[in-house]
Amino acid sequence: MNENQWRARAMCDALEPGEMDAIFFPHPNSDAAEAKAICRVCPVAAECLKYALDTGQEFGVWGAMTERERFKVTASAKFPNRPNAPTSDPRCGSYNGAKAHRKRLEQFCDDCRDARNEYESGRRRRARAAAREAS
Repeated sequence: MNENQWRARAMCDALEPGEMDAIFFPHPNSDAAEAKAICRVCPVAAECLKYALDTGQEFGVWGAMTERERFKVTASAKFPNRPNAPTSDPRCGSYNGAKAHRKRLEQFCDDCRDARNEYESGRRRRARAAAREAS
């Protein structure tokens, strides 16, 4: 089969373009249940997922997996001993870097963990000092 011939056999190919976008490119925090239901009965879901993983598709549901689910698969494949391995981010080593890791559902890198712990301990110190002043 040609590299992209599977697309013509895909269940989503029968949908109107606007309808397809609404279903297969939902809000990032959506569970994408409608798209996944279509993918579960699609004869080429495996080829679709392989295409998405091979080409690094960042958005949408491909082969019954959301972008977040695909990210977890690729991150754990790159770092098999570290589930949800952190990515390189210019904010690493700061509290904002730790927030970025959390948003991407990753483990904190050591620098971000240290920065987050330092920020949180400072926040607790300031809260205790404010409580002492208030009493």
